[in-house]
Amino acid sequence: MAVRPLPPRKRTLAETLDRFEIENDQITFKYLDEMDEASKNAIGFRHNALRTQSRQDKHLENYRNFVKFFWLKSSIAELDDPEVLEYACFPEDFEKLYDRLRKFIYFVINQSMPLSSHNRTIAYPTFCQYRNSMQWWTARTYKLRGTEPPPTAVTFNRMTEMARYTMRKRSAQFGFSTYTRPKSHLGVAEVKQLIDMDLRGTACIELAECHQLAWCIGRSCAVRPGALGCPKDKFRDPVNHLDFFAWKDVKIYRSKQSGEFALTLTVRNIKLNQYVDASVKLKTITYHIKPPRRQENVPLSIVHRLLTIAIRRGALVGISSIDDLLNQQGQEICIKEEFMDKPILLMGTPRGLGVSNEPMRASALTDYISRRGRKLGYSEAVTFYSIRHRAANDLSRAYGDDIARLLMGHGPDSRSLEKYYLDKSSTVNVGAVGVGELELMEDGAVEMMAERNCLATTRLTAEQLAKTQGRTLNALCRAIAASDPNYPWTDARTRKLYDKRIRYAALKSLLEEQHAVRRATETIEEVDQARKRVAMASEAAGLLVKEAARRLGEALTATKDAAQDPINDVLYHQEFPELAEVDEFPELDMDQDPTQLEDGTTDVDIDQDEEAMVVEDPESADIPYEWVVRTFMDIMIGNGFSKLSHTGVATRINCPLCLDDETLPETMKERLWEPNFGLNRHLRGSVHSGSSLFQRRAEIAMQEHLRSKYVCTFCERAAPKDGTVPQYNNMRDLIRHIDQSNATRLTIQKAGGTGWMKTLSYITTHDALKAEEGWYKPDWKGLLEKKVKNKAALVQQSVARSGIRYANIKELESPIPHNTLPGIVYGSFHSNDIPDHLQSRLTYKPQPCIPPQNAYLRGLTASEVNIEKPSHLDAYFVQKKSGT
Repeated sequence: MAVRPLPPRKRTLAETLDRFEIENDQITFKYLDEMDEASKNAIGFRHNALRTQSRQDKHLENYRNFVKFFWLKSSIAELDDPEVLEYACFPEDFEKLYDRLRKFIYFVINQSMPLSSHNRTIAYPTFCQYRNSMQWWTARTYKLRGTEPPPTAVTFNRMTEMARYTMRKRSAQFGFSTYTRPKSHLGVAEVKQLIDMDLRGTACIELAECHQLAWCIGRSCAVRPGALGCPKDKFRDPVNHLDFFAWKDVKIYRSKQSGEFALTLTVRNIKLNQYVDASVKLKTITYHIKPPRRQENVPLSIVHRLLTIAIRRGALVGISSIDDLLNQQGQEICIKEEFMDKPILLMGTPRGLGVSNEPMRASALTDYISRRGRKLGYSEAVTFYSIRHRAANDLSRAYGDDIARLLMGHGPDSRSLEKYYLDKSSTVNVGAVGVGELELMEDGAVEMMAERNCLATTRLTAEQLAKTQGRTLNALCRAIAASDPNYPWTDARTRKLYDKRIRYAALKSLLEEQHAVRRATETIEEVDQARKRVAMASEAAGLLVKEAARRLGEALTATKDAAQDPINDVLYHQEFPELAEVDEFPELDMDQDPTQLEDGTTDVDIDQDEEAMVVEDPESADIPYEWVVRTFMDIMIGNGFSKLSHTGVATRINCPLCLDDETLPETMKERLWEPNFGLNRHLRGSVHSGSSLFQRRAEIAMQEHLRSKYVCTFCERAAPKDGTVPQYNNMRDLIRHIDQSNATRLTIQKAGGTGWMKTLSYITTHDALKAEEGWYKPDWKGLLEKKVKNKAALVQQSVARSGIRYANIKELESPIPHNTLPGIVYGSFHSNDIPDHLQSRLTYKPQPCIPPQNAYLRGLTASEVNIEKPSHLDAYFVQKKSGT
């Protein structure tokens, strides 16, 4: 046990002063020097919130660059002198200061791009942030110089005057900025859909379970993403404070019912309006969370997801498996000491193929859920705050505004909840009030709440989503690029970033178009069916209950014989205590029909055979809660939801050729493939080729005969009874022997051999067996087109070393004109010389160029138009000698 140091004795300030009175002068003077140094260092200390400081620094940097360009542009020496730059930004003459601040505000309003694509001018609150920052820097700079700063009211009025004039002028030209981004809401139905889609298509279950845990916590506790993830700013104090959700923030306890656990979750990183030093205790909120009682809600359970992650990482004391977790009886589940300061939510690696040991960023939580929302086809953009918005409304409606304000971390006198989160007006049935139907007010409010912001019922179908992808999306991207005269054709990096913007804008446009079509064509019946589907359990919950029923049925069948034996009856009920009090054959009432079921229906086909005892229907079976929990955690650890799913792209099957191949190992036969892509790529590969099958058989034969070298099966079959067959050290020598042997020549490859192997009859027999095996077939080593593709790839790689780059497009027979840009053609002449050592492998045959687009549209032929190659654009352009 670690020995902790004894804490200092508590004493009052008066006692401390008395101690200094009896101390020697050296200690007193030392502490006095320390206070003098602290007093000097505290001058100009920035105590604002980190986000405010970052915004102030950014605005000051913009102002400095503005002054550099317009006032210090002519002098290079002044640009490098920080003192000159400071006095240029904040001159001694206040009138010059006001003039430069006013011009800077004019430049900001006219040149800044608003975040919303619907507006042409920045919003007025954005200008207020610039104004507040420049006021703060002005007062700070002059105070640090030791001079009196300009009056705050004058600075405020001068910048406000310029801002209002500029905005009024721009509003006359572009209109006022009246667009406000709608706030989306993600409820239980939407979270279930997100989890279903994420489980089906995830490439890394370790990363997916972190995001899904954050969704569940956000749904229950209405926390911000910054309360769970690490901010982009530097840590305040990595030793004393952790700016992320750590294992020390959770405490887990067992309940009386097996499989149920209680959770105490502490959120330390509550957003504050001012900077808090690391030595000061931050405001925290503690949530007490009970597990869900209904089985279909187990995938939303926070505590079970936390336990799954802990077992996967080995973070629990004395628990390394699900059986250990469910069989132990200790009340508190302890976490290992070395995991206390480690993050629960881990950052993903590039492309989301794994996780690192770093804490997840708060911005990553929003980016991840935003991409999933677009992939699901939601009608509105979703963020992590979408979960918080809906949770705030649900908490307010269930427990009142005061409790909701407390759980969300707002102050008791704050109005942020009503101003930014609650939307009570949309649930008020003003129509019932207007006509006096007061008895229908409550029912109308409940119905309106169910219909409001329900993205789950308005999402696009699979057919509608398909119209926003593939060729349609690519065609729209090309059209946008062709219509933009400022498209960066030359700069590769800029063009890549520009193409990403184009693709995002095109996808957004196609999604909006499909939603408009859906709203125009959707019927009442389709809306009602969508609501019924949303009201049902999620796909993950349905698969979970079915799998739990299947496993329970197998366990009951396996232990049935032991249960029927009186000696083992006690052991049976110890293994299944939830079935100890269940009478398998209950006695019927005297007036009860033996064919009548409990729900009043009659079924005369009741099978009392032993097979009927196996649980088959999860909807009608009484599955113990522990079995559902055990199944859920086991499936999550093994990423089994993607294997159990039978809908969409997640359907995976075994390869039929692998199942029939006796040379493949069982792990290969049990592997699951996606039929649309993975299985087809696997079948086109070389696994099932004749060459791979021959090599695997040679390996098996060597192991069965306990040999250390390979033997040619053709030589064994053609050799006489007393003949010695040569052996080969490795598979490469064996394949070379068979490849280079034909009907007239046999290559032994230094493997020994006798004179009988050189006879013509043996060579002929060897070649015949080789042909019978299929060695001379074109697809012996795999599909022919794949071999050609691989060979072409090798040629491209070798030629690329000489500076010649290939394009993955088919060569044109002759140049063709561009669709939208006159004078530009595809596939025109190129003047690059081919290196001498590549002359035998590459050819250059210039083709006669067809007319440019303007001549082509008039019906002219190539012989009727005289064209020439411009020397500076011979690879891209053609033009006529005369005419246009």
